[in-house]
Amino acid sequence: MWRTEIELGPGEHTLRVRATDRTGTVQTEREQVSIPDGATGRHTVPVTAV
Repeated sequence: MWRTEIELGPGEHTLRVRATDRTGTVQTEREQVSIPDGATGRHTVPVTAV
């Protein structure tokens, strides 16, 4: 889990993240469902700022 505070201008935005482990390995961009080995890819969330 993660949390951040950001300031966005009004309008629609897309937040996109991916994980990095303790060794510095960045999560692959290749999308895969969570079964059987855990999900991969960039998590994307649309938001609207007012």
